[in-house]
Amino acid sequence: DLYISNYDGHSITKWKIGETQGAFIAGTVGQNAINKFWFSST
Repeated sequence: DLYISNYDGHSITKWKIGETQGAFIAGTVGQNAINKFWFSST
């Protein structure tokens, strides 16, 4: 599995090898939500 943190999208997506879509794991759109990942990085 590959986990991608979306820096500007404030979210984390999980991708399985060979699949054409990822699965939303965490975060939200915007910067003011309680479950945000604001400027996430590795």
